[in-house]
Amino acid sequence: MSKCKSGTGSANDCGALLQLGLAPLYASGDKATTAGFGEGLGAITVVPSVSEFQGIVATGGLADADPGLLETLQTAKRTDKDAQQSPTQRANAWDRLARYQGKNPYREMAEQRRDRWRAVAEAQAKREAELQRAWEQYQKDNAKLQGLLALDDDVVSPAQKEAYKRELAQVYAPWRAAIAAREAAAREAAAREAALAQAGFRAAGLVWQKQPAPDEMNWESAKSYCQGLTLAGSDWRLPTNDELLALHKAKLSGTVAFPGMDTGWYWSSSSLPGPPGGGWPVGFDEFVHAVGVNSTARVRCVR
Repeated sequence: MSKCKSGTGSANDCGALLQLGLAPLYASGDKATTAGFGEGLGAITVVPSVSEFQGIVATGGLADADPGLLETLQTAKRTDKDAQQSPTQRANAWDRLARYQGKNPYREMAEQRRDRWRAVAEAQAKREAELQRAWEQYQKDNAKLQGLLALDDDVVSPAQKEAYKRELAQVYAPWRAAIAAREAAAREAAAREAALAQAGFRAAGLVWQKQPAPDEMNWESAKSYCQGLTLAGSDWRLPTNDELLALHKAKLSGTVAFPGMDTGWYWSSSSLPGPPGGGWPVGFDEFVHAVGVNSTARVRCVR
């Protein structure tokens, strides 16, 4: 067992595998050199390419011209050339041309073009599923690796730890770019969530500004204030009266605790029938009141 722990043992010394309280370390050849990373992952699907559409020009006399058919052809050609359109959207445009009723000299060509874009869409969907599966497996394998690296050197030798690191890198080499992109996205999401935790709180299905505006203001100023707020992002807005009432109920129920929401009037964005030029603040005694837009009230933004 000591030889197996040090990484110098043979398969006979180590048996089929070591658990070490984590995950299996598989014997390979004369030494336990593989941790079984990437289990179940196959090859990455190759997405076929579609050559640029060369175009066709309608021919024939006026009597034979079908405006509906030609408009459908034009839409298919434009959609095909638009890089912003997905393969499915491109395939659907050609499918509409292929299914056009009546005399249709473009049907066979449209069917071929449609089928090519459908093949691209199917391959992309399959590839994305593979990338997601690889990302999920990588997170498990990376956690497993970190657990192995944390073990004492007399349990897993430094040489064996390096072998495990090389194994992980080699197994996931084909997925490196996709994994790096997902790691970056995860870091950005975590940073946004941390920033939101500093700037706001979640209640009634929304994220609310943690501290209301320091001063009361009129309705137009309240809307401008929220639109210009840049706490952990810039997509803040003035809440509706229903949203403010839901927040008030959450406070009363004790399901959320937050500072700075004492009794008082808070502007909503709702524009309901009322006084000419009136706005609707919500009082945190659960009343909705119509007042002139030049009146002042407190402001707490939402996103």
